[in-house]
Amino acid sequence: MRRDGQEQHRIREILTHCADLFSKNIQFSLSDSVIAAAIEKFEGNDSILSVLPKVILINLVYSTQIYDTGRIARHILKTDADIRLTDGDLSLVDDIRRGHGIRTKKTGKGIDFYSFATKYTALHEPTKFPIYDNLVMRLLTVLNKRLRFCPRFTQAVLRDYQQYVSVINALIEFTDLESLKYKRFDQGLWVYAKFLYEQSNLMPSERQRISELDFSNKDGSKRE
Repeated sequence: MRRDGQEQHRIREILTHCADLFSKNIQFSLSDSVIAAAIEKFEGNDSILSVLPKVILINLVYSTQIYDTGRIARHILKTDADIRLTDGDLSLVDDIRRGHGIRTKKTGKGIDFYSFATKYTALHEPTKFPIYDNLVMRLLTVLNKRLRFCPRFTQAVLRDYQQYVSVINALIEFTDLESLKYKRFDQGLWVYAKFLYEQSNLMPSERQRISELDFSNKDGSKRE
C-alpha cells in the first residue's frame, strides 16, 4: 500500500474508532440522548412552546452562550424551519445565526451564533446538516495539510457554512465513511479533536487507544 493509501486507511480507522468512543462514553451519549428525546417530544418548529425548550436545552448542553434564548426562539419561528430542515436547506443555518437582533453589550455588534445554528439544524436532521465546532475547524485544517483531501483552505473559509459542508463532504469521500454521514462522522471528528487539543472528558483508556492510532504527532501537530 502506498503511503497516501496507508494514511487514508489510518484516518478512516481513527474517525470510526472515535465515533464508537462517543457512543460508549456515558457523558457524551447521555447528553445526546436527552436532546434527541426533547426534539421528539417538542416536535415541529412553528410554535414558541416547541422551539423554546429545545433552544434552552441545546444552549445549556453545548454552552453556546445565548443569553436571550427567548429571542432566538422567536427568531427561529420566522424562518420556516420545518420545511427547510426537511429539504436540507443549508441557508437555514445563516438565517438562524444572524438577524435575531441580539447584540454584544460592549460594542452593540450583532452576535453570530454560528455554532448554535448548525447544532439546532443538525440535531433535527442529522443526515442533512453537519455540526460546526471550533475544535473541529482546527482539526480539519491540520488534516487537510497532511492528507490533501480537498483544495487548500483557511480556518476563516470554514465560517462560511456552504464551504464548511463542502470540506466535510470531501473528507467523508476521502475516508469512504458515507455510512457515518453526518452525525457519527461529526462525533468522530469531535472526539479526535478533543484528544488532540484538550483531552478533557476522555478516559485514560480512551486516550491510550486513540494515541495508538494517531499519526498527527508525526507532522509536528501540538497537543494542548
